[in-house]
Amino acid sequence: MKIYLYPATLLLIFTFASCGSVNNQQSGSSDVNALATIHDFNKSLTPELLSEHLHIVASDSFEGRGTGQPGMQKAADYITAYYKAHGVKAGLEDGYFQKFNLQGQANKSIETKIIQVVDGDSTAVYEGTFSNSTVSAFYPAFGGEVSATADIIFAGYGITDANRNIDHLEGLEIKDKWVMIFEEIQHVVDGDTLVSAEIGSRQRLSDLIFRRGAAGLIMVSHFDETEFMNDALAAGSVFGMPGRLSLEYTNPRGGFRATVLNINPSHAEMLLGLSESGSNIGEFYQTVSSNPSAFKPFQLNYSLSSKATLETIQVPTQNIIAVVEGSDPLLKDEYVIVTAHYDHTGIGAPDATGDRIYNGADDDGSGTVAVMTMAKAMNDAKLAGKGPKRSVMFLHVTAEEIGLLGSRYYSDHPTVPVENIIANLNVDMIGRIDEEHEAAGEEDYVYIIGAEIISSGLNTTLNKANELNGNEIRFDMKYNDLTDPNQFYRRSDHWNFGRLGIPFAFYFTGVHVDYHRPSDTPDKILYNKYAKITRQIYSTAAELANNPERPVVDSQEFINITQTNSR
Repeated sequence: MKIYLYPATLLLIFTFASCGSVNNQQSGSSDVNALATIHDFNKSLTPELLSEHLHIVASDSFEGRGTGQPGMQKAADYITAYYKAHGVKAGLEDGYFQKFNLQGQANKSIETKIIQVVDGDSTAVYEGTFSNSTVSAFYPAFGGEVSATADIIFAGYGITDANRNIDHLEGLEIKDKWVMIFEEIQHVVDGDTLVSAEIGSRQRLSDLIFRRGAAGLIMVSHFDETEFMNDALAAGSVFGMPGRLSLEYTNPRGGFRATVLNINPSHAEMLLGLSESGSNIGEFYQTVSSNPSAFKPFQLNYSLSSKATLETIQVPTQNIIAVVEGSDPLLKDEYVIVTAHYDHTGIGAPDATGDRIYNGADDDGSGTVAVMTMAKAMNDAKLAGKGPKRSVMFLHVTAEEIGLLGSRYYSDHPTVPVENIIANLNVDMIGRIDEEHEAAGEEDYVYIIGAEIISSGLNTTLNKANELNGNEIRFDMKYNDLTDPNQFYRRSDHWNFGRLGIPFAFYFTGVHVDYHRPSDTPDKILYNKYAKITRQIYSTAAELANNPERPVVDSQEFINITQTNSR
């Protein structure tokens, strides 16, 4: 059962929770006067608190928080209701939302037509339309916005494996043709490796469409009509959602475009002539798979026309800004900005269990809840007279998953002067461990990207904050290299501050098996580790806010990069 929480309900819930917290602080051993410094207030950042809110932010009722999808607004309402209930000040005169529009395209329908060619005569043997309300013999597995009319080639697996004498593309020119292939490659049959395990779907897509110039792919993914229909209906439920979103004042998003269509079994059998022979697509698949080196591709007596109907749309969205104002008259107009993106990838293609909600607990529900709870803790410190000297902004940015668009908008339209932003601490995926550390049996680490390769002063502050917390977390600098091929230093929202010459530190615990899958759920978060990292970030923000001197960028290499690659 899904439970939907709306702003008025959320505010009521948070208000009661806040009153209880205040009452506890005002009695007995929890007296706030016993908390000597701003750092002591990070003790409220417990595993239990983080778990409570992450189980809501990354629940199914928030529908994966996809930009332009309804769940994203539910998340925004939840975050702002939390801030209102706990008295954390809005960062704008008219509230917490920095509103703006994205522009993009929505694919409203895909019309398909199969044309049979016999002795030069063409006859349409099938016509259908796929949309969010109609199902046809085809549904998009990927893309679908590229229209094409072309002949069809059947190419088995659509691969070459020279070491095993497999060439399913032999002798045919596939440029500007539809290539029909089996989606699943059987690498091992009866214990024998028949196809290299290194050959996979992503490699085929790149090779067939982008290197060889195929017009599109037709995937034989289903051998059962009911299974096809269920998956087509699931695909239709998310079809037409906005894609290729960009800021209105920038060039539309580039990237590759392709049309990959799944075909239902009966029409696959028709195209291959199996219906006439009394065979079926499943049997033919087993024949090809049992001896892939014997298969040779062949031209079909059919062509396919696929026509997409695209609509240009505007998608309203918003960043969320909360502020704890500084107490020092000379420093309060300077800001430490703590960021996390509150979007994820929303509702998408189902996984093997049929789950279509990409919950994004680690990415970046973990950062979202960390920033929310840090803001409350620091505001509690301020109310107790232990607040920061500089102001601290807690910025939840939108649309990170589709190109860092929310942080780009903020950096182009800052709410405070850029020269007054002394540092950015960016929090993105801090609740899990990656395979390398899991194999080593190490849990209490975090990758730091930025800091020492940008600003020695910022690096010193990070280490001091870690010492204040008993060095609970080890800083792993594996990716902290401006020449690292992963380029993590520019792959999350911190880059849009870095490109303006603002020193940053990016907190990240690495990619794991559930990354960008529906299985990135709150039950898999390591809450003790997560709380330790959250407390460390809080203390770093507090140290930056209270240091007499602001950190400076003193890496000439970083300066050169930001000057030549500022966008």
